[in-house]
Amino acid sequence: MTSNVPLSPIVLSTLREIMGHPYHLSRDAIIYSEVVTGELNYKGMGELRDVLEHLQRAINTNNEEEALNDLTEAYEHMRRAAVESVQRAATKEYFETLETIRIPSLAFKAAFLEVPDKGKVRELRMDAMEKIAKGRSNKADKDKWENSIEDFKSAIENCFELKDMFPSDIEVKYRILTILFGLITIISLIYAYIK
Repeated sequence: MTSNVPLSPIVLSTLREIMGHPYHLSRDAIIYSEVVTGELNYKGMGELRDVLEHLQRAINTNNEEEALNDLTEAYEHMRRAAVESVQRAATKEYFETLETIRIPSLAFKAAFLEVPDKGKVRELRMDAMEKIAKGRSNKADKDKWENSIEDFKSAIENCFELKDMFPSDIEVKYRILTILFGLITIISLIYAYIK
């Protein structure tokens, strides 16, 4: 049921505040996570659906206290949409990166590829892990949730840097196969020449 009573100044002010910076931060975090993961962010979209539900209730009630409670709930869903989305992207990227960096050093040497510096790899991996842990610790804190998003994004950047240090698994396999085929060709030519 739609209310014909205009919103009280405090409800209108709170609504404008929520739909300002928190909304833009949340929307940008959801989009960022979709770009990083390459997948639709159903968790973030679900939270934004809940935001809309609370906003609808807030603007359609004649009770200022109910409206303010719904706006508080809308803000919480907005916060969760942002932090949960970027946390999911950071965690997914971190575990994908761990798979990438598990290529044995011997495979690099066999493929005549430069072995990444173990110290730098460990530093970036540990920093990403610490940033994810710090982001998780701060995500529920109303005063630190924006920092939490930045921690998750920093962890993602570390993962990207780590991935850039390593050739893809396919590249390593291709290089090794090329070397093996080259050796087989040389051995075949030597064998044919000797006969």
